[in-house]
Amino acid sequence: MGAWQWEATVKHLADDALTLITPDLPGHGQDPTPPNEILMENYVNHLLDIIDEQNEKVVLVGHSFNGITISRVAELRPEKVKKLIYLTAFLVPNGTSFFSAVQGVEGSKAVEHFIFPTIKAMP
Repeated sequence: MGAWQWEATVKHLADDALTLITPDLPGHGQDPTPPNEILMENYVNHLLDIIDEQNEKVVLVGHSFNGITISRVAELRPEKVKKLIYLTAFLVPNGTSFFSAVQGVEGSKAVEHFIFPTIKAMP
């Protein structure tokens, strides 16, 4: 989903002391990135670009799959992250993947619509 999913939440949190940023991640909301061009690193790099522009530490909220995304961002920029909030989000053990976490899940519309690219080893 895109930034639009946070509109009602932002209204409740709006405060002059807070800077609330609700980005459209690659391929979501108004972002035109085609789904077949999106990799996990696109999400991570997009968030890194945003937090690198901030003067203070940030609180990242990750919903669903993006629990994994904010975890990776925090690993790469621990000095920029004050807190992580997981909202009905995935948090997978080190060394595992989202794919392994959902393998065998049946009846989930979300899982059915994920595209898992085939990654070929380089010779």
